[in-house]
Formats: sequence, structure tokens, C-alpha cells
Amino acid sequence: MTAVGGTASVAAGMATCVIFAILNKLGIESLPLGFTEMPLDYEYAIYPAAIASFLALILGSILTPASPEEKWLPFWQKPKEGE
Repeated sequence: MTAVGGTASVAAGMATCVIFAILNKLGIESLPLGFTEMPLDYEYAIYPAAIASFLALILGSILTPASPEEKWLPFWQKPKEGE
């Protein structure tokens, strides 16, 4: 995971929830998906938000270079004796 991927993940999840809220306020009760209708109740917003967040994390991390080792290595090292 890269910083861009993590940021994109949070932004995609939030944007999806905001879009659900806006559509709900406009009186749209569901979205036709062809094979079914997705209700726009707040209870169901977690599913598309989670999918958007996960896809943004994957794509953002794949499309950007990995973080340098000195940035993440301290979090994976065991503390030395007495620290």
C-alpha cells in the first residue's frame, strides 16, 4: 500500500457515502442496476463505499511507486533491548 493508495481509498469511500446522501436527499430511493435495484438507504451505503474504497486502494497503490524503505522499515523492526 502506498500513501496515494491509502488517501484514494479514504476519499473514494467518503465520496460514495456523500453521493448516497445527496441522492437520498433528492428523493431518489433506489438505483436500477439492470439485474436488481440498489436501495439508497444509509444502511446499504457501506457496500458500494467498501468496494470503491478497496478498488481505489488497489489501483492507487499499483499506479504509484512504492514508498522508500526508510519510511516504513521502522514500523516493522523489533525494538531493541531497553527501548
